[in-house]
Amino acid sequence: MFILNSIAHASKRSDVQIPRISIFVNETAEAIKAEKRRKDAREDRINYLKHVIGNLDRRGNATTPGTSEKTDG
Repeated sequence: MFILNSIAHASKRSDVQIPRISIFVNETAEAIKAEKRRKDAREDRINYLKHVIGNLDRRGNATTPGTSEKTDG
């Protein structure tokens, strides 16, 4: 809000140039996008690990869906 207020006040005065904030806005947008990508990647890793753990039997062996956990007769 401070930036917007300073622009509003500067636009009323002819002797003050309006600061260019497009660089600031672009950097902020890029930072937000990067944070979202990191968050999405973290969630993808968690979901993958949940999937892998869900496919383990009691002995830690990988199972395929639809098969029983009991492998020895």
